Amino acid sequence: MDHRINHATGTSIEARALHDILELRSNVFIVEQQCIYDDVDGRDIETTTQHLWVTTPDDQAVTIATLRILDDGAQRRIGRVATHADHRGKGLAALLVRDALDRVEGTVVLSAQSYLLDWYSNFGFEATGPEFDEDGIPHIPMRLET
Repeated sequence: MDHRINHATGTSIEARALHDILELRSNVFIVEQQCIYDDVDGRDIETTTQHLWVTTPDDQAVTIATLRILDDGAQRRIGRVATHADHRGKGLAALLVRDALDRVEGTVVLSAQSYLLDWYSNFGFEATGPEFDEDGIPHIPMRLET
């Protein structure tokens, strides 16, 4: 099954695509992981924010995986990596992370949920500090020089 990676910046993303991304993130992080936080933080519509998402390869074009790349000045930040429960284990998040890393140069950081430390290490990320709690979920700061 072919999956197409979609890409848009925070100022060029269509309203429907942004809606579907926000809905997926809400379903994964807020509902499924029971993590109450303010996902709509204003960063999704910044000029330099890059959205990557995968849709189903059919006429419905349902968003099934997503991540965003933020421009934090001296570094880029990958975050909000989410895959719909029905589509996990198919390599979609890895597809998105590899694509994201192809789009950026220099320092890339992220806050990995701790259980994903080894998964992110497979892309070359290294832990840069101790585990910390973010919204009730253990995370590890990680970094990669591209």
